[in-house]
Amino acid sequence: GILLTFTSDGSNTNPGFVADYVAAIRPPPRTCPGSGATLTAPSGSISDGPGDYDDVMRCSWVIAPTGASSVTLVFRSFSLETDGDFVRVYTCRNPLCDTTTGVPVAAYTGNSIPADLVVWSPVILVTFTTDVSVTSSGFDADYYSDLALPYRGISTPPAPGPGTTPSPSPPGSSPAPWPSPLPSTPAPTTCPGSGSILTAPIG
Repeated sequence: GILLTFTSDGSNTNPGFVADYVAAIRPPPRTCPGSGATLTAPSGSISDGPGDYDDVMRCSWVIAPTGASSVTLVFRSFSLETDGDFVRVYTCRNPLCDTTTGVPVAAYTGNSIPADLVVWSPVILVTFTTDVSVTSSGFDADYYSDLALPYRGISTPPAPGPGTTPSPSPPGSSPAPWPSPLPSTPAPTTCPGSGSILTAPIG
C-alpha cells in the first residue's frame, strides 16, 4: 500500500488538489495439485501443475508411504527461476511435519534436472515456493519408497554409511549431504522392583 499526506503552513491558501487512484488487484496464485496432502501410497507423483507456475506460490506435500524405511525422489522435469524459486526437501519423524519441525536435506533451483535423492526416513516433506517475479515451467517428480522397488533397474536403495555421498547433481541445483537414518531412541532400563507396591515393614 501507499500513504498519502497533505500538509499546509500557517499562511496563504490555494484551491488544493483532487486525485484519483486505481488499485491493481493481483489474483490469488493457483495451488499445486495435491498440495497439503499426505501421500501414503508406496509410490506416486507430485508437480506444480500444468503450464507455467505463478508468482508467490506456496505448495507442500508430506510423503509418508505406509511401512517404508526410505523414500527416493526422482525428478522427471525441472525448470525454476534460479535463486528465486525453490523445491526443498526435509526429513520428518512423523506425518505432522512442517518446515519448522523437519530437518532440511536438499534445496533445488535453476533449470537442470537434479540427481535422484534417497532419503533414509519413512516421512519426508517437499515444498515448492516462488517469489514475486519471473516464472517458468516448474517441475514433475516421482517418489518411490523402498516397498515400491525395483524402479529404473535398481532393486534396493544404496545403504547409507560413513563416507557415502549422493551422485553429483548437475549445475543449477543445490544438493544436500546424504541423509543419515534418524537416530533411534533406546528402550529405557527398568529398575528392580519398579512398579511394585511395597507393604513389608522393612525392605
